[in-house]
Amino acid sequence: MNLRQIMISPTIAVEFSQGHSLGVSPLFVIQSFELHGAQPFAAYSMDPAHVSNNGADWTTGAGVRVGYLGSVGDNVKIGAFYQSKVWSGKLDDYAGLFAEGGDFDIPASWGVGASVKAGDRLTLGADYKRIEYSDVQSVGNTLAPLFQGVPFGADGGPGFGWRDVDVWKFGAVYKASPALTLRAGYGRSENPVPQSQTLLNIFAPGVVRGHYTLGATVAVSDNAEVTGYVMRAPTQTVRGSGSIPTNFGGGEADVHLAETAVGLSFGYAL
Repeated sequence: MNLRQIMISPTIAVEFSQGHSLGVSPLFVIQSFELHGAQPFAAYSMDPAHVSNNGADWTTGAGVRVGYLGSVGDNVKIGAFYQSKVWSGKLDDYAGLFAEGGDFDIPASWGVGASVKAGDRLTLGADYKRIEYSDVQSVGNTLAPLFQGVPFGADGGPGFGWRDVDVWKFGAVYKASPALTLRAGYGRSENPVPQSQTLLNIFAPGVVRGHYTLGATVAVSDNAEVTGYVMRAPTQTVRGSGSIPTNFGGGEADVHLAETAVGLSFGYAL
C-alpha cells in the first residue's frame, strides 16, 4: 500500500493584543493511494473491480485550521489549534475498498501546548493532541459491518477500525552557542488499532506508540544555516485476538511496525 499526501496551508495571522495572536490556514490537500495484493477481499465488495491492483489514484480536498499563540509573562508561551476534517474527493479506482464509494477524508484534530524558557539557553515544551479517526468511515469503521451484510465500498461499510487517539509530546531546545542549537524530543501516542481489527491492518499497520527525536541547527554564516534531525520509533506489535473470522480461515493476524526518519534543510536569510 502506498498513501501519499501533500498539504498546502497558507496562513494569515493577526495580533489582536500585545503578545496574543490568532491565525487561520485554509488547507488544500492532494493525495494518492495505491494498493496491490488485496484481491481476496474483492469477493466481499460492492465493486470487485475497484478493490486492488488499479495503480495510483489521485484526489484533492480542502479543510481549515485555526490557531492561537499567546505569551504569559516573558518566559511562558501557550498555544492551541483546531483542524477540521479535510473533505476529499473519492478515490474512484478504489471505490470497492473504502466505505462510501472510495471516500478517504483526513480526520479532524485539535490540541494545546506550552513552552517555558527555563534559562538563557534552555527552552522546554509540551503539547497534547487529539486525532478523531472514528469520524472517517473508511478509517474508523470496524470489520463488523461485513458480517452484517454490508460489503466493502458501501456506505457504512467495513473499514480499518481505528480508534481516536491521544498524543503527548515533550521537547527541549538548548542554545549551546551562537552558532549551534540542539534539540531533543519524545512523543507518545495511544495505539489506534484494536486487537480485534488487525486483519485489515496488515495493509496499514500504524501501531507505533513512542518516538524519539534528536536535531540541531548550525549557523554556517550570518545569513545561512543548516538543520538536521533523526527520528526513531521502536518496534510495536499488536497481537490479534478474534481478528480473523472463520469464513476467512480463522486464526489470528499480528501486525508490527518500526519507523526511522531523517531530515535535512538549508536556510538563507535575504
